Amino acid sequence: MFGRLARGFFGQGFTRAPLSVARASKKRPGFWSNSFKHIAKISPTKRPAAEQDVDLLRKVGLFDQAIAPPYFLEVSDEASKKVELWLQSNFIDMSASKLVVIHAPARWKFKGLANSKWAQLVDVLHDRGWAVALGGAPSDFAFNQALSQECKHEPQIVRDFSLEESAALLKKSNLLISIDSMSIHLASAVQTPVVSIFGPTDESVWAPWQVKHRIVALNESDAPSFACRPCGLDGCAGSKVSQCLMAVEAQQILFAVDDLLAS
Repeated sequence: MFGRLARGFFGQGFTRAPLSVARASKKRPGFWSNSFKHIAKISPTKRPAAEQDVDLLRKVGLFDQAIAPPYFLEVSDEASKKVELWLQSNFIDMSASKLVVIHAPARWKFKGLANSKWAQLVDVLHDRGWAVALGGAPSDFAFNQALSQECKHEPQIVRDFSLEESAALLKKSNLLISIDSMSIHLASAVQTPVVSIFGPTDESVWAPWQVKHRIVALNESDAPSFACRPCGLDGCAGSKVSQCLMAVEAQQILFAVDDLLAS
């Protein structure tokens, strides 16, 4: 059994798995390390999350490739059918237009952009002929509804999709534009191109994996004030507001979209 958090610890104990491996932990030395048959050392330098996960397999000789494989998610026929019906009911003809899913809601507010920036993006994409859908969890519906009201051209809103159905929607889409969220990894798993906006989080670790993508992030080259990113904080000085995200303009996201589509 392969453990990353406490569930790995309890799981290997209850199942008496013949093989167990976990990452080394400074917070849980001794008892934690002694609870697993193998402990994988953590690289002192930055490393993509996908590689960190595969390192557990490398530690026990179950993976010997130099680069971690792409994420992959099999979408069921039932999930695909629900998405097809949703597209039809919202008059989105995939043979006549391109579909972009925008994931704007942020569980952690310090990862979000101002709604006005998203509204500008929606309107420009609409004017370019894109069908625009606002994605997210069912709990994000109110957020997306408020965002929709700021747009000149009202986008469609995904309301009650499960995680698998969201993946099915992304698989049928031509593009995902998202904050740093799970959606970028779902899109990676179904090979949908991604434009992702990063603030405090380190994109060298959490960027989309093995899929066409572009990153929008402000750094020191944009302004000295952003030399601090990626800081890993919950907003500037813990304020829950990240100025490196507040300063991102819709046009910068559009530049990334154009560059990605031209590649």
